[in-house]
Amino acid sequence: DRIKAVLLYDKGWSRQQIAEALLLSEETVRIHINEFQSSCKLKPENGRTFSKLSDQETQKILGHL
Repeated sequence: DRIKAVLLYDKGWSRQQIAEALLLSEETVRIHINEFQSSCKLKPENGRTFSKLSDQETQKILGHL
Protein backbone atom coordinates (compact mmCIF):
# COMPACT_ATOMS: atom_id res chain seq x y z
CA ASP A 1 0.00 0.00 0.00
CA ARG A 2 2.93 2.36 0.62
CA ILE A 3 4.11 2.18 -2.96
CA LYS A 4 0.58 2.55 -4.31
CA ALA A 5 -0.07 5.57 -2.10
CA VAL A 6 3.16 7.28 -3.17
CA LEU A 7 2.56 6.57 -6.86
CA LEU A 8 -1.02 7.86 -6.73
CA TYR A 9 0.07 10.96 -4.82
CA ASP A 10 2.71 11.56 -7.50
CA LYS A 11 -0.07 11.42 -10.11
CA GLY A 12 -1.89 14.24 -8.34
CA TRP A 13 -4.43 12.28 -6.31
CA SER A 14 -5.46 13.83 -2.99
CA ARG A 15 -4.80 11.98 0.25
CA GLN A 16 -8.55 11.51 0.64
CA GLN A 17 -8.87 9.96 -2.83
CA ILE A 18 -5.95 7.63 -2.14
CA ALA A 19 -7.39 6.58 1.21
CA GLU A 20 -10.75 5.78 -0.37
CA ALA A 21 -9.21 3.85 -3.28
CA LEU A 22 -6.87 1.78 -1.06
CA LEU A 23 -9.33 1.40 1.82
CA LEU A 24 -6.93 3.11 4.24
CA SER A 25 -7.34 5.97 6.66
CA GLU A 26 -6.18 9.40 5.52
CA GLU A 27 -3.75 9.36 8.44
CA THR A 28 -2.13 6.15 7.14
CA VAL A 29 -1.79 7.68 3.68
CA ARG A 30 -0.28 10.83 5.21
CA ILE A 31 2.27 8.74 7.12
CA HIS A 32 3.22 6.73 4.01
CA ILE A 33 3.75 9.88 1.95
CA ASN A 34 5.63 11.73 4.69
CA GLU A 35 7.93 8.77 5.36
CA PHE A 36 8.73 8.44 1.68
CA GLN A 37 9.39 12.16 1.31
CA SER A 38 11.67 12.23 4.35
CA SER A 39 13.65 9.06 3.70
CA CYS A 40 12.52 7.43 0.44
CA LYS A 41 11.20 4.60 2.60
CA LEU A 42 8.90 2.23 0.73
CA LYS A 43 8.88 -0.83 2.96
CA PRO A 44 8.04 -1.25 6.64
CA GLU A 45 10.94 -1.53 9.05
CA ASN A 46 9.22 -4.16 11.16
CA GLY A 47 8.30 -6.53 8.32
CA ARG A 48 11.76 -7.85 7.59
CA THR A 49 10.66 -8.25 4.00
CA PHE A 50 13.11 -8.26 1.16
CA SER A 51 12.56 -6.45 -2.10
CA LYS A 52 11.46 -8.55 -5.03
CA LEU A 53 12.92 -5.94 -7.36
CA SER A 54 16.48 -5.89 -8.58
CA ASP A 55 18.63 -2.89 -7.69
CA GLN A 56 18.22 -1.65 -11.25
CA GLU A 57 14.41 -1.92 -11.08
CA THR A 58 14.37 -0.13 -7.73
CA GLN A 59 16.47 2.72 -9.11
CA LYS A 60 14.20 3.01 -12.13
CA ILE A 61 11.13 3.36 -9.89
CA LEU A 62 12.85 5.88 -7.64
CA GLY A 63 13.90 7.85 -10.71
CA HIS A 64 10.30 7.96 -11.85
CA LEU A 65 9.14 9.31 -8.52
